[in-house]
Amino acid sequence: MHIPDGFIPITQCIIYAIITIILLGVMYYKTGKKNISERSIPLIAMFIVAVIIIQYINIPLPFVACTHISLIAFLALYDPWIATVVLAFAVFIQGIFLGEGGITTMGADMLNTAIIGPTVAYVVYNISKNKLNNKISIFLAAFLSVTIVGIAAAIELYIAGIYPLELGLTLIAGTEAIVGIVEGIITVFLMLALNKIKPELVPVLNS
Repeated sequence: MHIPDGFIPITQCIIYAIITIILLGVMYYKTGKKNISERSIPLIAMFIVAVIIIQYINIPLPFVACTHISLIAFLALYDPWIATVVLAFAVFIQGIFLGEGGITTMGADMLNTAIIGPTVAYVVYNISKNKLNNKISIFLAAFLSVTIVGIAAAIELYIAGIYPLELGLTLIAGTEAIVGIVEGIITVFLMLALNKIKPELVPVLNS
């Protein structure tokens, strides 16, 4: 989901941007250097284009935001760092060129979509995969990643004074939870379909 310009005070926007830059730097130092090579750049570019096209279909939320199918879990379960890179570029392109989200709020949008979302998906899947059916684990990863992104946005808007927390959680996180169910179903079917034609894109189904 995207938070437009004007809904978060500029001082808070700066804080979110700094947090995002620091986390991106740490993630790159820890894993990015190993996982990204010249061979992976065309795949990353393909993912970015696919994400932008899919996310261009917006689902409006009341008053301040919009949401969409995100592919967060699909990307994170391919590779969490590549997911972060793809989603960060997508947020940047959407904010600058497509008018989705904002420029001042880009740090918050990247924090939610490109860092929190993939991290949740990756952690949830890896915790649940040995206890649950693989398809259920994938569904949970997709559902919870989208839902928690909504919770993060609701908290940010509460801190900004836009919503009471309870209202924000109901309107935004509640809607994201519904979208998360759809996201989970789509992610499972997408990965099953790709596994038949390009199994290297869904390593979690072939490990």
